[in-house]
Amino acid sequence: METAEQLKKKIGSAEDLRDLVRTMKMLAVTNIRRFQEAVDALADYYKTIEMGLQIALQSGRYDLGRWQEDPAGKGRLGLVVFGTDQGLCGRYNEIAVDHTKEVVEVACEGERPRGILCVGLRPALSLEHVYHAVDYTFPVPGFPTGVTRVVQEIVLTVQKWQAKDITRVIVVHNEMLRGVYYRPTHMPLLPLDKAWFTTHLEKPWPNKRVLPTFRQEPVALLSSLIRQYLFFSLYRAQVESLASENAARFLSMQTAEKNIEDRLEELRVTANQQRQNSITEELLDIVAGYEALGGSKIQMAPA
Repeated sequence: METAEQLKKKIGSAEDLRDLVRTMKMLAVTNIRRFQEAVDALADYYKTIEMGLQIALQSGRYDLGRWQEDPAGKGRLGLVVFGTDQGLCGRYNEIAVDHTKEVVEVACEGERPRGILCVGLRPALSLEHVYHAVDYTFPVPGFPTGVTRVVQEIVLTVQKWQAKDITRVIVVHNEMLRGVYYRPTHMPLLPLDKAWFTTHLEKPWPNKRVLPTFRQEPVALLSSLIRQYLFFSLYRAQVESLASENAARFLSMQTAEKNIEDRLEELRVTANQQRQNSITEELLDIVAGYEALGGSKIQMAPA
């Protein structure tokens, strides 16, 4: 049986661990809010890109070139998967990897990807067991400067893939739902949907009195705007992934806190029982000593 001192030490260690878990929960909630605010702020950036595309397309002088859909469907498949290198996230990486396999089997009819890029070493190792060596692996970036750098590298990688005939690119990541819950999702990054271009081509300009113009070559301007669109899409996916990572960590810490509280309750009950037994034994010793000295027999009150 453990001594009172040992139980006291265990209770103290459990309380310290519980305080640490609570701190991690608070930090996760703070990060979730910060990343969600960043996602909301991207809306203005996307609106600017849309307006630029609208003007460039309506000029009538453009060439979609490699950004267009391939009618023959001969382009090879590339995957961009966002995960995490950090622990204490439950099945966060497993969920992203499982969804990636589902996308390949269902949406891509089992086609083997010719290029794989992963943000996070852990999902990269999992995907290597399923397909082949991952072409590019980036560490999970810090926010916000690290995200910008990594996303720029991903955009450059996607452009290199196009030179290798990898023109169909799908992005897989986890996204936030309401509260602190998340789910896996995917989006086609390339080729760009023809209907997407048509929408901007036919959309009327909001202010007919002021029609913007540009001096840059239309083809160069359109290519630049499309790269900005790719950057926006990947940046949003990365930030949503970071937010959902913290949601996963919050849920894991919530479960850990409950388990610690249950363990603390067990330890406290054991300590209280041990203390009560010790008090009872001391009282019995006192009574036995009193009676041994010739005192009248003491009637113990029922417990």
